[in-house]
Amino acid sequence: MASEEVEKEIVKGQTYLAEGEYGKAVKVFKKAIKTAPEVAATYFNYAEAAQFVQEIDPEKVAEAYKKAIELDGNNPFYYSSYGAFCNAVGNFNEAENIYNKAAEIDPENARLYFSEFAVDYNANAPILMESILARDPS
Repeated sequence: MASEEVEKEIVKGQTYLAEGEYGKAVKVFKKAIKTAPEVAATYFNYAEAAQFVQEIDPEKVAEAYKKAIELDGNNPFYYSSYGAFCNAVGNFNEAENIYNKAAEIDPENARLYFSEFAVDYNANAPILMESILARDPS
């Protein structure tokens, strides 16, 4: 698939994503990944949509974020989005490491990444703890 075609597919998928049509977006990005596996944006956008599709295992979402980062390791937005995902699923240590990496890549905005981690952690950690305690109060 030519790069112009890949861009069209990415825009199509992003439109579905913006409309909350996550399943449709996932299908578009899967197709783009198969035809252009060297394009980081296809994996990143797949992860952005897939995290909202209940049938998709969070580990698959994490793998897609990691692949996007592997292909374009200088994009701090990929790191901060993956960090937010890690916080949301309760993987706080990984989230902290990822946000630190974003800050290394983009030191000008490091305070933003540290703040984002802190806010996400503060929002998600108590919820995770409550669910753990509810399952095993001992």
